Amino acid sequence: MRKKITIILIFLIVFGAENFAERRYVSKTGTSTPPYTSWETAADSIMKAMNLSIQGDSIIVGEGVFTEVVIFNRGVTLIGMGWESTTIKFVEGNSSHEAILMTDNTCISNLKIEGYSMQISKDGIYAIRHADLNLNVRINNVKISNFFTGIALSGFYNVFADTNYISTA
Repeated sequence: MRKKITIILIFLIVFGAENFAERRYVSKTGTSTPPYTSWETAADSIMKAMNLSIQGDSIIVGEGVFTEVVIFNRGVTLIGMGWESTTIKFVEGNSSHEAILMTDNTCISNLKIEGYSMQISKDGIYAIRHADLNLNVRINNVKISNFFTGIALSGFYNVFADTNYISTA
């Protein structure tokens, strides 16, 4: 009996966590009212939505050019409306070395990342494996232009625990 209760509790914890995942929105036309869970209350920047997001959350980015550096929280998915309509633009003079900084269990898809020059040490997407985490990232249908390095993966790679998927159309 005790074993059954333990199994049921584990099942509820593992599968119950998915029910708490949020879908947040980013749009040039939303009211930017937290927690950004509809197009009407959508954040006006990706980082505003990212700052409220936790593992399992998804951020849907509407049409427009978003001029910012995006630093992912672990386990968050970022989805644009497509190359032609959703762009993350890296501004000239920005002190950051990357437009997008990904970490473990993150995913980015359906958007364009645009730099300003081929300056050395500027990356479109940079993903780093920290010592206490794995590095499992997904990059799907993302167009990266005008950077010295399009995608850079860094850190100690663990062949048994790390899996990275990069695909293009």
